[in-house]
Amino acid sequence: MLFVDNIALRLSPVGLLRRPETGALLGLAAVFSFFSIFGGDNFLSVAGVAGWLNVASSIGIVAIPIGLLIIAGELDISIGSMIPAGSMTVAIISGYFQEPIFLGVVAALALGALVGFLNGLLVVRTALPSLIVTLGTLFSVAGLVLFLSVIITGTTSVAIDAGPTAKFLLGHFVGGILQVAIFWWMGIALFFGFILHFSRYGNWILAMGGDRVSARNAGIPTERLTILLFMSSGVSAAFVGVGQAILFNSAQVSAGQSYIFNAIVAVVVGGVLLTGGYSGTVEMDGKIIDFNNPREAGHCGIATVHQFGGTFPLMTIGRSFFVGQEPTRGWGPFKAYDRRRANAIAVSAVRELGITRINDGDRLVGGLSGGERQALAIARAVYFGAKVLILDEPTAALGVKEAAHVLRIVLKARQKGIAVIFITHQVVHALTVGDHFAVLIRGIKASDFRKGEKSREEITDLMAGGEHMAELEAEISSYMKTHGGHSPHVGANSADITVEM
Repeated sequence: MLFVDNIALRLSPVGLLRRPETGALLGLAAVFSFFSIFGGDNFLSVAGVAGWLNVASSIGIVAIPIGLLIIAGELDISIGSMIPAGSMTVAIISGYFQEPIFLGVVAALALGALVGFLNGLLVVRTALPSLIVTLGTLFSVAGLVLFLSVIITGTTSVAIDAGPTAKFLLGHFVGGILQVAIFWWMGIALFFGFILHFSRYGNWILAMGGDRVSARNAGIPTERLTILLFMSSGVSAAFVGVGQAILFNSAQVSAGQSYIFNAIVAVVVGGVLLTGGYSGTVEMDGKIIDFNNPREAGHCGIATVHQFGGTFPLMTIGRSFFVGQEPTRGWGPFKAYDRRRANAIAVSAVRELGITRINDGDRLVGGLSGGERQALAIARAVYFGAKVLILDEPTAALGVKEAAHVLRIVLKARQKGIAVIFITHQVVHALTVGDHFAVLIRGIKASDFRKGEKSREEITDLMAGGEHMAELEAEISSYMKTHGGHSPHVGANSADITVEM
């Protein structure tokens, strides 16, 4: 009954208006209506529709992977050079040198993949903004293409005769008016739509855009995925360049710059946001273990919940709950993300921890309170069999009521036999749920004690550096005794007081 109610809510006018796609759809309807009324009779004619679809197809093929990059928090403007690079590559190899068209197409796409790989590698290794990296690539590739074109062919424009097969697949007009690129655009849109909405990789991309650090801590291979996204962008741009060269029977080094602006505008108007210690050993079950990444720690039963929950505001509860470990249905290459199962499990797991307000797995995490987000992250860890639960300042940003609820959830986790490491500056919260305490100062353990061995005041004094304050008071007292009761002050004739910290 709950699932039926949720479906009804999403299909209701209010539910539909909450969907992030609604704004883009309404914008499309408004633009289409405007040009239908004021664009003249040709706008809706067969030739008119073919005219703007032919232009849109090439932009769309480039914009789709750019959209995924922007969702993941990155940007690629090197497409402005990759389109002419793809055109010139296939034209020089299969036109100037008369090599098989298949070889020219493969070489062009491989060049796009290589440039995308270099873009992604530079972004993840240097931590420079992707805008800066791809701006450099934009000019580098443009200059290299111009240089090689002139050196090899002696000109900046190369003719190509692709042959009937390549012409049919990549560069002819269906029905005499529709470019075949339109159908490639539709196929690519369906493919990437499936990836984004029905596969775990789409979930990972959404998670990276929401919070890259939390995504990495959830076990998502963020660096590898970033590189793959840049490679898909480079390949798509090169593909458009190949299609244009075959369609127009020639290639030029100057084409493609307008695609940068048009592709980004298409993505944004389409609804995509432009936002984006000391060493030691760890022993578990008596054995020393070493983790290369958070996923390996998760497999051993160690889960971490960070200060802001490690959740993703722009994702639904179900998707955020299973990010990195998405349930699927189907078989083989046709496996799809099982949204219904994910939502049901996520809602059930959270409600078991006492959060009864959550009853819809399709609700956005951004609409939850801070306490509810912490509950969602803890419920996820418990569901996936955590043996050790590390909570990093879970109550730091919460009010009294929400903090109390999180502490109840911690106690429930303990009752399930889960070891909880609770990191906090709140002495009251630590004493409420803890039984073994360690105080760290500058990464070094300053004290280790059991519950009842120290009072709240002693712990607070220790955390606030009480010992150092006592040393300072003793030095001040000694100074006053030797200076006629005068307290130290800063001045030209004042003595120096040094406190070793």
